[in-house]
Formats: sequence, structure tokens, C-alpha cells
Amino acid sequence: MIKIYTLLFGLLLLINESEAQCWPTGFTHDTRPETMWLSCESSASPNPARPEGLWLQFDFGQPYALSTTTIWNFNEPTYLALGATELEIDYSTDGINWVSWGAFDLSLAPGTTDYEGENGPDLSGVTARYVLLTVPNENDGIGCAGLSEVRFNIDQTVSVQDIVIRDLLDVYPNPSDGWINFRLPNDLQLQSISLHDQRGRLITNRASSGQFDRIDLSIYPSGAYLLVVTDVNGKLYRKRVTVV
Repeated sequence: MIKIYTLLFGLLLLINESEAQCWPTGFTHDTRPETMWLSCESSASPNPARPEGLWLQFDFGQPYALSTTTIWNFNEPTYLALGATELEIDYSTDGINWVSWGAFDLSLAPGTTDYEGENGPDLSGVTARYVLLTVPNENDGIGCAGLSEVRFNIDQTVSVQDIVIRDLLDVYPNPSDGWINFRLPNDLQLQSISLHDQRGRLITNRASSGQFDRIDLSIYPSGAYLLVVTDVNGKLYRKRVTVV
């Protein structure tokens, strides 16, 4: 069985604020602009290889093997020209190291409630926690672009346990009130590290290299945190660490 993630973003001028809403298959599609994503303000991209512009980033909370997609363009009947006609697609497991999937052309929406969207890119099982959609050109000539809905299908033939490896990360000392050291097993090389709070919110992340690294926990309040390390093969290692 294929699990479906549907993400429908509310009206935005700043990309880092979003709402999620699910439209089950068979239901009519909304034409209200407040239920869609619209951006008219360029900002720095999460992918440093991309220039400042209009972009939409999806964070699934953990890596998944992604397959087919469906995209609904901006569907407000009076402003259909605000729809994106081209998307550049990048994906990442850690939000630091990005891979370019390529570009995808879109048709404008019809502005009707029976709009069924169109088949988006087939991501063919790529492993990603983050997907970044960048609009390289705006149709309306005033620097705005929007979408109504993006649906991602997940390839459940790939186990999350094949992607996320727990308990193999060697962390010491733990608990700690200062620096902690960590290393990967089997001489694997590091690619990136990130630290998250108990609610899963990202606190810090950075690139890394080699088999060993360390991070200073003295600047954070006492409590439990999640350390996530990515190796050069794209696999993730997680360890619960405690600041005392």
C-alpha cells in the first residue's frame, strides 16, 4: 500500500510560515486564494547553490523514499497567471547537502472546483527529508508565483530502517555540560550533523567531515536533545543526548 502525504499551503508572503490541509481523492478542489501558496517576496534559498528568489520547502520530519507526485497550480479564477509554469527541484536528507533532481514544466490551472491537478515529477525512490521547489521565472511580470497543492507518494517498499540507523553512533561523554564527541562505526565518513530539541525542532546544523567530530552543548539549556549525523552515503544516525 502506498502512503500519500498531501501538503496544501496557505497564502504566504514569507515562505517560512505555512499551513497544511488534506484534500481526499474525489473531493472538489478549492478556488479560494487563502487556501493556496503565493509568494511575492524573494528570499535566500535553503540551497546555497540557488540564487535568492521564490521557493517552497517541504520538511517531512524524517527521510522517506519518495515516488510519484501530483501538483495543483494556483487555482484562483481571477489570477490564474500567478501559477508557476516551471519548477526547479532539489532534495536533501539533512537540509545542508542538496541534490538537484532537475526542472519540471507546469500548465496553468483552470480555476474550477473539479480541477484534478497534473502528474508531477516521479522522484523514483530518492531518499529525502526535504524537498525544495524553486520558481525560476514568474508569469505575471511583477515577481509573484503560487501553487495550490502538492501531493507526495511514498515508496513503502523501502524501509525507514534502511535510511535511519539508531544506536550505532558512539557519543561521549553523555550526559554532558560541555563538549561531546561522536564517531561513526566501521570507519564511515561524516557528511553533516544537526541538533534537535525534544519537539523535533532544528536548533543547529552544519557540514562535517572525517570519522570524528564534536559539538559544544554548554550553550543550551538542560534537557534532552536529539543528535542526528549523516554519513557520506546518505544514511542517518540518531542518538539521544542529555545536557546537565
